[in-house]
Amino acid sequence: MTKQKVKFLVFAHHHVMLNAIEDVMKKKNIKYIRIDGSTSSDQRKYFITKFQLDDNYLCAILSITAANAGITLTAAQLVLFAELHWNPSVSIPNLHK
Repeated sequence: MTKQKVKFLVFAHHHVMLNAIEDVMKKKNIKYIRIDGSTSSDQRKYFITKFQLDDNYLCAILSITAANAGITLTAAQLVLFAELHWNPSVSIPNLHK
């Protein structure tokens, strides 16, 4: 996936899972962005632009609830769910990113 420079989104619900995914990206030297509940509005805009326009950023690590609406990440070619929210109506909108 990363050898071909494919951009991908990884959604998770719990911080433990988001942190674990982030650790893997660091170990693999994959540039990434992360948006979760602690990401400010300004940071969010910056990260989205970075992911959309910078070909070196291959992964977006996203909280299912924090990145549920108002985000366009059309540069991604693949969407992965590391875990799902207990309420399917929360996870389903993320399929349209």
